[in-house]
Amino acid sequence: MYLSALSFDSSASYSFQKGTEMDIRQLLDTLDSLPILVDALDAKGNIVFWNKECELVTGYSAEEMLGNPDAWSLLYPDEQYRAHKIAGFAQKGKLYRDWEWSLTTKNGAVRRIAWSSISALIPLPEFDLWCIGVDITDRWQAMGSLAEQESLLKRLIDQIPAAIFLKDGSSRWQVVNQTALKLFGLENTNWQGKNDVDLAKEFPQFAAHSQTCIEGDEAAWQAAVSHRTEETVVSPGGEVFHFSVDKVPKFDEHGNRKELIVVARDETQKRLITARLEESEAKYRLLAENSHDLICLHEFDGRFRFYRITGIRTGYLIRSKRRARNQGANQQRQTWSDKCGSALIFRETQLHPQPLA
Repeated sequence: MYLSALSFDSSASYSFQKGTEMDIRQLLDTLDSLPILVDALDAKGNIVFWNKECELVTGYSAEEMLGNPDAWSLLYPDEQYRAHKIAGFAQKGKLYRDWEWSLTTKNGAVRRIAWSSISALIPLPEFDLWCIGVDITDRWQAMGSLAEQESLLKRLIDQIPAAIFLKDGSSRWQVVNQTALKLFGLENTNWQGKNDVDLAKEFPQFAAHSQTCIEGDEAAWQAAVSHRTEETVVSPGGEVFHFSVDKVPKFDEHGNRKELIVVARDETQKRLITARLEESEAKYRLLAENSHDLICLHEFDGRFRFYRITGIRTGYLIRSKRRARNQGANQQRQTWSDKCGSALIFRETQLHPQPLA
């Protein structure tokens, strides 16, 4: 933040040494009343100018600060921090911009000040160094709060078992959780800001999957709505994973690609369990269909899922089921079969069906 009165031509150097004493006094009066902090140091590092805004922000008056050898200790009580900042003058010299310092006020509050100096270009008499400062505490605190929230959010998504990616409009990775990084063996690597092509060139373990990712991303962008695909990934350890992948594209107000959210859920165990159940059911169904016994599966709700009958009419089973349901309504206690269901096997020779009504 610079006032137009302090703008300058960087190709020239100005001096007020030839100005009259009245000109200099008018300038100092102007600096004293500016709504930004202005201070000045002599060759020994003592504060020799302290404007009204400095008084307002820090709580220290000009009388307390001018010529006070302990002024730096008052403003920056942490000795290590103070020494580190003062040492920075050797590198920055008398021309710098937005050098941020954390200043402690008289009442103990911490204010963040961005200091800038053009002393090398506009020297003022009796001032070895003069600076203007902008109080950026609100912005600094907001950024700190935002950083804290981002850190919390990062810790939360790292605990989610699904692989999560946030890519920008050019498919550069912006946010990726630990589940996704472990899947591709990219932990402790510099993946930030790189797209799938860059990552494939740099990390061979990702190369085999990059084309699938690129094609899936493009399909989501073209669809312009949430897009679901099935993808298979082989981990660096050789383990095969099956994923259900949802990709949600986001566009800005002009229709340009803004960001792509990718959530990949591991369906490997689910597929394995489903396959085993189907295989088991197929075996038992084959057994039932080739048996001379009556085999029926009694479900939790009383339904027969499948059965095979030799010499018994289906209507008898239906009527028997209704009769059993009516009888069960009058019973106070529940048997294990009522709660869990049961598989009942009756020998054909032991059944004596009654005629259907």
